[in-house]
Amino acid sequence: MTESFQTDTREDRADLLATCARQKDEDCLTEPLAMELLAKRASDLALATLAAIFLAPLLLVIAGAIKLDSPGPVIFSQRRVGRNGELFDIFKFRTMAQGTPNLPTDEMLKLPSPVTKIGKFLRATSLDELPQIFNVLKNDMSIVGPRPALYNQVGLTKMRLQARVLRFLPG
Repeated sequence: MTESFQTDTREDRADLLATCARQKDEDCLTEPLAMELLAKRASDLALATLAAIFLAPLLLVIAGAIKLDSPGPVIFSQRRVGRNGELFDIFKFRTMAQGTPNLPTDEMLKLPSPVTKIGKFLRATSLDELPQIFNVLKNDMSIVGPRPALYNQVGLTKMRLQARVLRFLPG
């Protein structure tokens, strides 16, 4: 059975958020789990802070390369589904030309590639993901966790809700 991950209706999203809220109330954390989550948050903060400090020169070089390669902002943000189904903005280095239409991947493949020269390299090396350390510092994400779904992937989010994956921060 394949699940549809296309854009769903606002009503579907509202139903999903209501279910998330009910499940959040039902999920009373036990003391050991709460302590483990606290320790995980402390390690996330420590690692993300160290990464931000030590990777700052690399982040600046990448930002400069993006600015030289194409006009537009250096950072790209996108709505994603986080813990308990709450939406947050995920940060990435911009890898596509400014003004690229917001289309599903299968439709984008029909168009000429909007990926910039530096964007191709950043994607191949996953360096475009480095700004997510700031999502970790904001407590939107964790260093290790499930990949955050797009805001409009209601089918996927429903499956994750049923599997109780949304109880945890994405990573």
